[in-house]
Amino acid sequence: ESVILRTEAQLRDILSAPGPLSFWWELSLSELVFQLGDKGCFLSEAVYEDDYTAALRLLFEPERERLGHNCKALLRALCERGIAPADFTFDSALAGYLLDATAGSYELSRLSMKYCGFTPFTAEAAPTQSSLFDEGPDEQAEALRLSELFSRAASVEALREAMLPRLEEQGMLPLFEEIEMPLCRVLADM
Repeated sequence: ESVILRTEAQLRDILSAPGPLSFWWELSLSELVFQLGDKGCFLSEAVYEDDYTAALRLLFEPERERLGHNCKALLRALCERGIAPADFTFDSALAGYLLDATAGSYELSRLSMKYCGFTPFTAEAAPTQSSLFDEGPDEQAEALRLSELFSRAASVEALREAMLPRLEEQGMLPLFEEIEMPLCRVLADM
C-alpha cells in the first residue's frame, strides 16, 4: 500500500504502527519516502498541508528505529534545516563498505543485487503501455516515479536483513553498531 501524506493527523496515524522506518531521499528534503511495514509513504513539501518541518521532526524523533542509505547526507540535510534528528541504526552504504571495502561503489541497486538478489524497481524498466494506469501520461510518470522511490525504501530494509548477519559472521557487527553508525552523526554535524 502506498500513501501520499498530506496532513499531520495522517502522518501520526501512520507512525502509530510499530516497526522501523526505512528511508529513501534524493538531493533535497522537499521530498522523502519511507517504508513502514507494508506501507510506502511519500512526504512532499509541495503537497503537505500542515507544517512540513514539524512533520520532519516527527519522523526523526528518537523513539523509532531508522534505516537508510548514505545516512550521513540525510542527517546533514536535516541539521541544515534546524532539525536535530535521532541517529540511524542502519546504513546500507556503510554496511556495504564494511563488507567489501574494495568495491568502490555502494549504490543501492548494486548492493541490492549483490546481497538480496534483486534490484529496486526502476521507471525505465517499466512497460510504457497506457493500459497500466487509467491516468494521463503525467500521472503515469508520477506513479512510476513514486513506485521507484517506494521500492528503494523497501530495498534498504531488505538489505538490513541480508547484511547484518554477514557483518556478524565477519565479526564486524560491534564495529558497525558501536563505532560506525554513531560516527555518521558526528560527521554529519561537522
